Amino acid sequence: MFTPLELELLRLAAPIAAALFASSSGIAVAVIKWYWGSFVERIDALGGSVSAMDKKLGVFEADVRAQLAEIRSQTQHRDDVMAGNVAARIQRIEGICETQHGIKPLRRHDDTGGAASWLQSSDITGIGAR
Repeated sequence: MFTPLELELLRLAAPIAAALFASSSGIAVAVIKWYWGSFVERIDALGGSVSAMDKKLGVFEADVRAQLAEIRSQTQHRDDVMAGNVAARIQRIEGICETQHGIKPLRRHDDTGGAASWLQSSDITGIGAR
């Protein structure tokens, strides 16, 4: 089947082919190991970045919540002051109307009497809905 020359060449080439195969296998294993290690390092770095971003977002959220609470408090205070001012002004106007015109305004909650209709109670001239 094989000639003596071919057999001799196979005997000489077999160790070289085995060495080349072993070294290429070793190189392939080293490359795969390096790639996997770098992949794991990148994933770890990504996890660290996500963790740092989560901490920054937590601080940002706390700041926004504090600012919103402050704005809500200030707005509520302004609304309360404005409602108090409006109520005091309406009471003064009603007091002047009662004094000057002898009529009691029908806008207070404790008033038991009522106007005949909405048109009469909202008519500032006093001549509507007769």
